[in-house]
Amino acid sequence: MGTSLRVLAVDDDRDYCGTLSAALRQEDDRFAVATARRAEDALEKLDGESFDCIVSDYEMPGMDGLAFLDAVRERDERLPFILLTGSGSESLASRALSRGVTDYLPKSGTRDGFDILADRIETAVESYRTRDLLERERERYRAFLEQSTDLIAVVDERGAFQYVSQAWKRHMGYDPDDLEGRNAFDLMDEDHADAVWGEFVEAVTNPDQTHSAEFKFRHADGSWRWLEAVGNNQFHNPTIEGFVVNVRDVTGRKERERKLERQNERLEQFASVVSHDLRNPINVLSGRLELAAETGDPEHFEVARGTLDRMEEMIDDLLGLARDGQFVEETEPVTLAPLLDRCAESVDEAGFSLCVRTDETVVADPGRLRRLFENLFRNAVEHGDDDVTVWVGDEPDGFYVEDDGPGIPPGEKDQVFEIGYTTASTGTGLGLAIVESIAEAHGWSVRVTDAEGGGTRFDVTGVETVSNATEVRH
Repeated sequence: MGTSLRVLAVDDDRDYCGTLSAALRQEDDRFAVATARRAEDALEKLDGESFDCIVSDYEMPGMDGLAFLDAVRERDERLPFILLTGSGSESLASRALSRGVTDYLPKSGTRDGFDILADRIETAVESYRTRDLLERERERYRAFLEQSTDLIAVVDERGAFQYVSQAWKRHMGYDPDDLEGRNAFDLMDEDHADAVWGEFVEAVTNPDQTHSAEFKFRHADGSWRWLEAVGNNQFHNPTIEGFVVNVRDVTGRKERERKLERQNERLEQFASVVSHDLRNPINVLSGRLELAAETGDPEHFEVARGTLDRMEEMIDDLLGLARDGQFVEETEPVTLAPLLDRCAESVDEAGFSLCVRTDETVVADPGRLRRLFENLFRNAVEHGDDDVTVWVGDEPDGFYVEDDGPGIPPGEKDQVFEIGYTTASTGTGLGLAIVESIAEAHGWSVRVTDAEGGGTRFDVTGVETVSNATEVRH
């Protein structure tokens, strides 16, 4: 015996109610029929009991069938409701349908009429139970998604968001209501949107395949984040009826990959420096020692000692470049003014002067930050005149270092951070490469421009500052 079908029959004709009840039970013993002769009495039964379907006459004293339907719909918008009438009309049918009736039948006391009614009741109840089950499954699925730390979305065949999990608010800054209805491809970086659209179309066309893609997606604050998405076609699933996308923010991973690529590039440059730039002074040293052995001239020893000093300087800079380019693991607040004063003391040049225009406190590795400033100061001295002045001041999200030297030759700004590049007669050509590696290790950016007075200016941006930094002094 299957699940019972509890029916509430409402009709002011006592004999018809009895005949209807007996006919339904004879048709299928799953039917359990309760009766009421007035709509008001039926509403009281509804408040105290649960039913799978209501069958109601239209013409009744007091509250008619349509008014009864309105009262039922206030209690339950989807409970199956079949309206019976002895004198049907298209106008009545239209009004009943507009008010949410499930079905509309002419009232009949014949066996065929009760057979049709029983069939309509079974169909209406089955549809109601199926929709109710689907809705519960949908809610369970939605609750599961809301607890997921991944970004979950369901999009339609055009890529418009139909559903967005709460994780999008936590990770991407969007309220789900703000995204639903918007097209996902409108928020993608243009360089990636076309390729991802191609993958999406392929996945929609071939539902048995799972597709993945990586792309840049705009955060609610306007910044770009790298996302990795895995999509699955669920248009055939009545619980979902869309394309499910599981998304993860992989910005950190992409940044680490970029830094690793940069480090690999530097390793290749190291090999070039070691094989070329160090080989040259070794050849000079070897030649001078041979000449010294042959002639005994002390001048050759002086040149050899100078060559050894230069080799030591290059090795120290190479080690510094390798060390300072590693990711910064620990940082702390560093007040720039006293640090800059200590950096200036390390510059052994009579004509060097420093003008500090900041009292900012930044979050950094103090040792590496000091080497960054010392290398910039040394660069100004090596490429400047006998007297050189360096200014350090604030940027909106960082700081600048500017000198009054001769500046950078036209067309060479793109080369200054390359390993081994230098226009000075002294130096290793590694100082500015070390500056860039220290900045990148902190997650900062460094850019070189011309200073207003004709010298060189380095802008370091993306720097985190302490919120209670004191007022800038001049």
